[in-house]
Amino acid sequence: MLSCTGEPQFKRICIFLLPIISIWVGIALYSKGFLLTRHELGTFNSCENGTKCWEKHELPYNKVILVIIDALRFDFAKYGEGVDVPYRNKLKVFRDLARNEGCGKARLFRFHADAPTTTMQRIKGMFTGGFPTFIDISNNFASSHITEDNILDQVGGRIVFMGDDTWMTLFPGRFERSYPFPSFDVKDLHTVDNGILKHLFNEIKTKDWNLIIAHFLGVDHCGHRYGPLHPEMGSKLEQMDEMLRLVVERMDDETLLLVMGDHGMTQTGDHGGDSVDETTSALFAYSPLGGFDGNLGNDLCLGGVVQQVDLVPTLSYIFNTSIPSSNLGTIVMDLFDPNTTNHQDMLHVNLDQAETYLTNYNQQFNIFNTEDFLTLKNLLQNAKSGQNPKHMISALERARELCKLVWACFNVPYMVVGLLFVATQCLWCVAYTYFTKRTQKLSVFLTALTTVISMVSIFHQKFITFSLFSTICLFILTVTNILHNFKTFKKFTRNLFLQFILVTLVYLTHQALYASNSFVINEDKIQQYFFTSVIFFLFMKDLTKMTPPKTTKNIKFTKLLTHHLLLPCILYLMLLIIIRVSSVFQICRPEQHWCYKFSTQESTSGLEESFKVGQTQLNSSLVSLFFIIGLIYFILKSSGNLRNKLSPAVVNMYIVPKICCVIYVVLNNTGVTNFQPKNQHQDRKKVLKLGKLKLYIILLSNYQSLLLSVYKLPQGGQYRDELTGEDLIAKYFQKLRDDNDVLERGRKGLPAVFGLYRVLSSALLGFNGILMFVLLMLLGPTHSHSMLLLCTCTWMLLEVTTDNRYHSRSNKKSHTVPWGVVAIWTMSSSVWWFGTGHQASVTTLPWHAAFVAVKGNHPTVVLPAVMVGANVFASQVLHTVIPVLLPLLLLWPITRRRQRDNSVCDNEFDFMTLQCFWNSIHDLFMKHTMLHCMKMFCCMVASFILRRHLMVWQIFAPRYLFELLSFFVVCLTSVFIYFFIIRVVCCVERWVEKTNKILRN
Repeated sequence: MLSCTGEPQFKRICIFLLPIISIWVGIALYSKGFLLTRHELGTFNSCENGTKCWEKHELPYNKVILVIIDALRFDFAKYGEGVDVPYRNKLKVFRDLARNEGCGKARLFRFHADAPTTTMQRIKGMFTGGFPTFIDISNNFASSHITEDNILDQVGGRIVFMGDDTWMTLFPGRFERSYPFPSFDVKDLHTVDNGILKHLFNEIKTKDWNLIIAHFLGVDHCGHRYGPLHPEMGSKLEQMDEMLRLVVERMDDETLLLVMGDHGMTQTGDHGGDSVDETTSALFAYSPLGGFDGNLGNDLCLGGVVQQVDLVPTLSYIFNTSIPSSNLGTIVMDLFDPNTTNHQDMLHVNLDQAETYLTNYNQQFNIFNTEDFLTLKNLLQNAKSGQNPKHMISALERARELCKLVWACFNVPYMVVGLLFVATQCLWCVAYTYFTKRTQKLSVFLTALTTVISMVSIFHQKFITFSLFSTICLFILTVTNILHNFKTFKKFTRNLFLQFILVTLVYLTHQALYASNSFVINEDKIQQYFFTSVIFFLFMKDLTKMTPPKTTKNIKFTKLLTHHLLLPCILYLMLLIIIRVSSVFQICRPEQHWCYKFSTQESTSGLEESFKVGQTQLNSSLVSLFFIIGLIYFILKSSGNLRNKLSPAVVNMYIVPKICCVIYVVLNNTGVTNFQPKNQHQDRKKVLKLGKLKLYIILLSNYQSLLLSVYKLPQGGQYRDELTGEDLIAKYFQKLRDDNDVLERGRKGLPAVFGLYRVLSSALLGFNGILMFVLLMLLGPTHSHSMLLLCTCTWMLLEVTTDNRYHSRSNKKSHTVPWGVVAIWTMSSSVWWFGTGHQASVTTLPWHAAFVAVKGNHPTVVLPAVMVGANVFASQVLHTVIPVLLPLLLLWPITRRRQRDNSVCDNEFDFMTLQCFWNSIHDLFMKHTMLHCMKMFCCMVASFILRRHLMVWQIFAPRYLFELLSFFVVCLTSVFIYFFIIRVVCCVERWVEKTNKILRN
């Protein structure tokens, strides 16, 4: 008897949802500690819009040369006695200028950087005045450049740049002239620096600039390649010393020279974290005419500590512009002589800007503690009402510290608790079925309690200790029960145990390599290698089952052709070929400089450039589309469906969306080149409307219909069509009443219902047919090839894993899917994630998917985010949702048994009536979810261990984010399909009850 409702079903749903919710609470805890987040307000200050600006003033200098020496640690710049190391006392120009010119003209400061100490974040901090983090939520959905208020926009034109090409991404279109050079190759110490030297001195001679920015990378690259203790570091610093002497010699008297480092470096040459060596760099200022506060008592003219964000208000005062709205820095008073400038007025403007920013930010996002924020606001107002510069500077520093606590620190306790909680939930899900009933109840209670406490601790840090304690208790309980029940693993046969160990070992090895930046960069190839290795192992395992004849004389070719392992062997070989071909559709990461591969954006632009190439691509895409449609039709037809004329409901659900999709693809790709210019706008609107029409049809369709066809068995024993049109089930009931006399005379004439053989798969397959074409629209027509290969690969995997399980004696009569098979499935989703044209890099995000069937800008970021997300994680969605994928891991062997033996349960309808049905469904989804959770956990561990690594924000953090979103998609689709199956089973249950009631009457 089917059972889709009741207390047992409710219990299964709770047990299924509890670990998923708990895991996400653990991920939220970890992310709260790891992902540094700041929002952009999007406001811009201007003296014309009422922002308080500087009073009129005159300075000895009105132009600035800004020399950035990447990774210039403070002890590289400071002259002094000490251990003789390669970097010591190589930049003597700072000492010589201080001694010869005096502290009124030269000054050296400690320049403090805030974590994360990576170049891009530091540039953003130095020129916006804020604390950039890895996740800066911007209103500009498809842009990586700086969109918030910054000092370059305030200065306006007449800016010349040369050096690190990162600037061209962050500040596009801001420079009068620019000379960017590639900066990724850390082994190249000279290309960027020598390129700057070719242009720097010629630009200094010209007079049409206000600001020159020269960003040297040799010191940073030398640190990465050799470390600061290598002799090459001394050579590179001597080159910088010579360059600075020439700049001082050739600059005019009205120019201010600022030499600075964006961050420091560790003793191994790395940076990215918050150690003293990483956060302490140098700032040197020199003005030929003076103008500094010269009251210092040391011959090196060493000043105090200057924060990097202090550069913004200082440059703002020099160029007499508004302070950028998001600035949290304090003007560097030592660079302005108190006898010629009014320090109080300068700090008043600085205080007004900071107070306005913090007030607006807190009103919009409410992230500050109420008491602390009120105290700070009173402090700022009291400082403004007074005339003491020290109190004003202290108030600004307090404001900056408050923001640091919120934005720029790793919260290690949150990260540790999150890691432990996720690990415990993975173990708990694996071991839950081996618990005793009493232990199950205790573990469920403790898991629920820990989850609630952890959810509270996300918002209130004082509960984090309780969360840690309860997590440790749950961990101990889980591990103890696993060790106590370890003997249950003896139930595996030697053959299956070997398969389980090898496949799972390969899977875990693959996940452990997330701690290598080289692996993450080349993950597409390594994923493919691991997946191919597993398939080849299964192939060789099946070959060992083919017992050769005793003598070669008895070999017959016809026997080989009819051997039951011939088809699986052919499928294995085709699988290996398809996996290899999938690399054609992979795209390249920015770090893969050797790579030049398929790109959907390039192919789309190719349609505009070459009609012939575009036509070929379009035709091949349409062929793949029709093959996909044919594959779905074939599976439905072979399952006993589509035996009758299609009702209008079925046509609207399945046929019309596919036709709209095909026409949309054709018009969207040929209309660009074929339409006349005068009609292009109208035809483009028609294409957009057609795409929207498809989406509307999908949303309005009732996807829960049962694809059943009713026939009557006549005296001759052949089926003939009896019922057509709408309301098939109602007509079926009426036919049963009319043929009641036939039922009494025997079985001849009984109505035959087609579709119960695969009743669950058919309902899911119909939903898949719609979903796949939505994803195809978002992926683009050129990816119809990879989607066809994905579906073909899926069918072959189902066949070979089914055959493998059938010949395993321990699983021959089991209705559970082995861990090894689910692990192969999970690896397949990862391989085809790359095979559908994606990489774990922000620069490769398919932003064009946000504008499929949409004209112009979106009023909100939600819809484009969903569309881009669906494009990116199409493989994960498909490997969870499509019935030819995850659910058929369980259902496919059931229907294949009819071809192998006379099993009692050889169809899905009978299988749904067994007591083990729901346990098998639950077991499959839990294994699939937990294997993805293991990937998530490995990414978390890698990002935790390497949080101070050089590439953490460029490689490991993006990989963590992509895996987080991927796991979110897997969980969401798993829950959806789980309830979808419940809904289908309920429909079948009600259908059976009505049928039995009619038969009894």
